[in-house]
Amino acid sequence: MSEIEMNTFEGQCKYCGNIQPIMAMDQTDANEQISEKCDCGGAEKERRKASLLKNLTDVVGKNAPSYGMRQVESEQEEIITEMALAVFNGLVERASCKVDGIAIAIVRSGGKTKIKRTDQQKAELEA
Repeated sequence: MSEIEMNTFEGQCKYCGNIQPIMAMDQTDANEQISEKCDCGGAEKERRKASLLKNLTDVVGKNAPSYGMRQVESEQEEIITEMALAVFNGLVERASCKVDGIAIAIVRSGGKTKIKRTDQQKAELEA
């Protein structure tokens, strides 16, 4: 069994350039670790973007069935993701669409990007 060799590197944040010493496997690993842990605005924005993408996966993507919701088609998911990123990046204030009886609304409020999914199911039975 081989051991992972760690050394001290000067990791640099890819968003603000902040340099800090850190134990890492190599320079690339050191830079990634510092970038993930940095308190700068760029790192925080990247963390919020990752959270948004995870939320989309939970609401319309592959994790939706585990929340009792139907997953949308991959092409539809791509469009919804692009809409969410446009709202996240401030290109549009809000975006919404309807897909197979599912209403998706994405809005930016208070510095956060919110996703709302409403399934519009209806059943009519006769005997």
